[in-house]
Amino acid sequence: MSSEELQGLGKGVMGDSKFKNSNVHGSHSNMDLVCGETHDGNSEEEYLARENWMHGNILTAQVLNRSHSKLKILEFDISTGQRKVMLVEEQDIWVTLHDCFTPLDKGGNRYSGRFIWASEKMGFRHLYLHDANGNCLGPITEGDWMVEQIAGVNEAAGLVYFTGTIHGPLESNLYCAKLFVDGSETLQAPLRLTHGKGKHMVVLDHQMQSFVDIHDSLDFPTKVLLCSLTDGSLVRPLYEQPFNIPRFKRLQLEPPEIVQVQANDGTILYGAMYKPDETRFGPPPYKTLVSVYGGPSVQLVCDSWMNTVDMRAQYLRSRGILVWKVVLCFHLWRPVTASRSMLQQNETDRLALIAFKAGITQDPLGMLSSWNDTPLLPMVGCVLQSPTCQPSRQIKSIFLWTGGIPLTPHREPHLS
Repeated sequence: MSSEELQGLGKGVMGDSKFKNSNVHGSHSNMDLVCGETHDGNSEEEYLARENWMHGNILTAQVLNRSHSKLKILEFDISTGQRKVMLVEEQDIWVTLHDCFTPLDKGGNRYSGRFIWASEKMGFRHLYLHDANGNCLGPITEGDWMVEQIAGVNEAAGLVYFTGTIHGPLESNLYCAKLFVDGSETLQAPLRLTHGKGKHMVVLDHQMQSFVDIHDSLDFPTKVLLCSLTDGSLVRPLYEQPFNIPRFKRLQLEPPEIVQVQANDGTILYGAMYKPDETRFGPPPYKTLVSVYGGPSVQLVCDSWMNTVDMRAQYLRSRGILVWKVVLCFHLWRPVTASRSMLQQNETDRLALIAFKAGITQDPLGMLSSWNDTPLLPMVGCVLQSPTCQPSRQIKSIFLWTGGIPLTPHREPHLS
């Protein structure tokens, strides 16, 4: 939501904490809160990213700056409109938005007024317990892996359930950890509750007795299971798609091969390779299409059925074209600090790619419209050159699959 749209929501500005509580009809009230750039040019409150209610009828808002490098959690008194900053999350490159903010307010127990927050301040996204004033009381999880989502919290038992990547960056499983943190004790390893390789999406019941496990992998389509929340044991299967469907067999889908590429700092990156059938097209080399994503947050290469049913990749494979899919948002499985260092390398590559785009005289379908002036751009060029390219090497050539659409570049000084 842009600052102009946000400014249309009310009369005040967040910087002055102006507030209006209007149109009260019974239990319903409309509150006009405005954030965004103020008259003094302050751009620290550009986007209203998330809103949540906390115990005691407290409204909170997550506000992100224009460059996505600083996020503030603001607390509002709904009777006066007064606000205060509860928490600030800041990174040099970007702050990844998530939905892990979880107020603890059920039953008036010792956790009332506190909340769970997920932060990448130690390199990987992990859960932390905060008090009502935003002070961090300690970590709930830690390690060289990341928390994906909070699935539920059992405050009475002092347990938090979440999905994460403890057993591999290409998988997602449900885990359970203790909610109470004590700085004098070492954190215990979370308990794994889902079984089988691949991706697990889960839904917990309100009584915290069982959960629905939506499970798939490269080797099999989605199946739905009802499992015990105590130990993850199977209660009963709910749905499983059979493999003997004639239409499914005719597609002749082959799971892609997961390939590891070592970065110059030793970190393992992952790609998915769809190889043509050698019995039909002979041995390699083949015509090759590189499909790359270099932005944050999205994990497209994983042990999931969605990669097997990538129909564009499967169609090209059936036509004798090798498809190499790679995702460079590697902060999903490596520390944010390492990702930041890698993204900031080689200014020459960034300028070369920007110059290449500027020199295009014909781009009728706007295929290069997503290329922008960002530290991520050199990584795209690196993979376009070669799957084994290292980020510190300068780009020597750029290869683009255009589907026959003419792109006419001219020579720029940054291009060798």
